[in-house]
Amino acid sequence: MATVTPQEADAFLREIRSKKGVDDPRGSHYDNVEDLNKSLILLADQLYTKPTHFLLELIQNADDNNFTNSTPTLSFTLQKESRELRVDCNETGFTKENVKAICSIGRSTKGVVDRTKGFIGEKGIGFKSSFKVADVVHIASGPFQFKFDRRQTLGMIAPIPEPFPQGQRLPSQTQILLYLNSQDEVTIIGDELKTIRSQLLIFLRKLSAITVKAPSRNIQFRISRKSYDVLLKGETAELTTTLKGFYELSKRKYVIVRFVVYDLPKDDRRPGVQESEIVLAFPIAENTDPIIQGQMVYSFLPIDDYGFSYLIQADFILVANREAIELYAEWNFWVRQHIIEAFAKAVQRFVSIKGSSPASGLRYTWPVFLKDRGGTTVDFWSTLKISILEDLKSERILESRDNTAGLCFPTELWYIPYRFRLAREPLVEEGNTRKSHLSFHYDTESSGMSRELSLIGVSEMTADRFFEELKSVVSRNSTFLQSQSTGWHAAVAKILQSEINPIRFANILLILLRNGKWVTHLAGKIFLDSEVDALTIP
Repeated sequence: MATVTPQEADAFLREIRSKKGVDDPRGSHYDNVEDLNKSLILLADQLYTKPTHFLLELIQNADDNNFTNSTPTLSFTLQKESRELRVDCNETGFTKENVKAICSIGRSTKGVVDRTKGFIGEKGIGFKSSFKVADVVHIASGPFQFKFDRRQTLGMIAPIPEPFPQGQRLPSQTQILLYLNSQDEVTIIGDELKTIRSQLLIFLRKLSAITVKAPSRNIQFRISRKSYDVLLKGETAELTTTLKGFYELSKRKYVIVRFVVYDLPKDDRRPGVQESEIVLAFPIAENTDPIIQGQMVYSFLPIDDYGFSYLIQADFILVANREAIELYAEWNFWVRQHIIEAFAKAVQRFVSIKGSSPASGLRYTWPVFLKDRGGTTVDFWSTLKISILEDLKSERILESRDNTAGLCFPTELWYIPYRFRLAREPLVEEGNTRKSHLSFHYDTESSGMSRELSLIGVSEMTADRFFEELKSVVSRNSTFLQSQSTGWHAAVAKILQSEINPIRFANILLILLRNGKWVTHLAGKIFLDSEVDALTIP
């Protein structure tokens, strides 16, 4: 890339301005210029419902930049007294194409090297939303220094060559300085900066750190990635939040699962894109237990919380304001279908973690990620949740109590509630039923997973099922009952007493006679031994 001198940069900016015709009010195209100016103002004012959405757009723009060997970092600095918001990024600097893009509508240099694999930038108009909160915006990058002034004709796309404000320029940084219109904007942006979360970094391609300096906040988010975590059998990411860059506030690890979608349907908004990547991120604690809390759906930037307990990133086609997906786009239906496969891939990874691993708990606790926190009435997302559950019914993903049986389909397994257990063992179990009993490692009741397990097809043992298994083992093993402990007989008797319909166990040989024979309670009159000595029969 040829080096551009400051003089050449200024000349290039003036050339862009000249071609837009804003300095020639008598030109033949000036009527069109005025019409375009009105449309541009309308676009900037109405594009996003939230005036602070431009902050997310700036983050995405920064992620599309090129960086050298330093840690790719984006910083926001909000000054209350001077009503200034400064954005700094240690990228390599603007090219002429970058300048052209920011001085245009619907043009973008954003994208990926191989356009068949994905898409980031959609419209090149995200930056324009910053004019909802500021009339004047200064930009400096490499040799380019200029400003936009919304109050002038085509002021949002016609650059004005001007040095960056004195005392604000930082070396080797691309900088944007917004002069906010009022203290109301300062308050709104300050509140929005408080909502920026570290999870953003998981799905960005290049940025590794985001710093926020505001009157009530001075923190930094950083991400470190492992392409292969030995304990967790694949990619992980760890997010760290520090106060003032020194004091660690929090650290959280995520299991990252990627799934590539091929043969995507054609869409004019994704020209030439033939494949795309879905990324799921599952938050876990230090002991690898799942962390269940509100998580967002992303299309490189957060869209909304639809009640999932894990993060979803996919290249959805969004509506114009980028605050919701296009619900009826065939592209999005195709992507949704493959999120189901991506989740199944994640589960296969969880269950591949062996019992000897310090992370083996995830092999049994992963079903809590299925917890639906509600939060949406949109059929698109409700259908996805249901479809994931239905798909898992046909996957070998759960372990039975038979260690030799391998993984089983959820629909093959029965969960044994505590009322049918004694001393952490089933009251009734033999070789042929062991493989149909869900492993106790899932700790269903104590970890609150029973609902999620039932939704993917695991059945909970009922009294009917218990009596069926009891009858089977008694009929097969004539010594089974007499070999059981007093505690066992007391536990079974308690179950029998709770049954209001004794016909359920009427045909089970449960009663021992003095002659050593076992009978059902339908075997005629059965007399109990008398507890009175020397009873006289008249």
